[in-house]
Amino acid sequence: KKLQYDFWITRTKERVSKCKQMLNISEDKDIVINGIKIPAKFTVDYMLDKVQEYDEWKTSAWTNWHGDFTLENIIKDVNDKLYLIDCRQGYMDNLKYGDKIYDFAKMNMNLSFNFTSIYNNLYNIISNCDNTNIHVDILLNSEAIKCKEIMKKFVEEKHNISYNYIEVLSGVIFLDLCSL
Repeated sequence: KKLQYDFWITRTKERVSKCKQMLNISEDKDIVINGIKIPAKFTVDYMLDKVQEYDEWKTSAWTNWHGDFTLENIIKDVNDKLYLIDCRQGYMDNLKYGDKIYDFAKMNMNLSFNFTSIYNNLYNIISNCDNTNIHVDILLNSEAIKCKEIMKKFVEEKHNISYNYIEVLSGVIFLDLCSL
């Protein structure tokens, strides 16, 4: 459980804190993101505390994992056989096992915020001078939307994991990666 906490919570808090300092972002004001008001009480710390209330957090099990399960790390050979490449070297201190839910959430995040769209500047972020009103547009193709539906069915029916939990963790991963 300590590795799980350090991987998800401690690391994300540290990265987001650095990002907030760099961008001079304060959590003491309400903000509006794409027209949705986010009250100041819903801080990153609040969100990370809520993550730990899910049953899936409490019952998370060690398993084989990829660690960077994204579309960009799946290749297909001439015979249409799929291969996973660029596996993470370890889950904090553990080199053999990790959290499969991380893989599900990372792929789900990748389907929502595809790196190819980001690398090719197919997004737009507009904010006011104090970052309290932000609008984000990221190109998302229809195939990604279909894949998210398949992902939802897969995690709920085959792994008995709440898709809402996967969505929340996808947001945590996005916050974690934004600071890099």
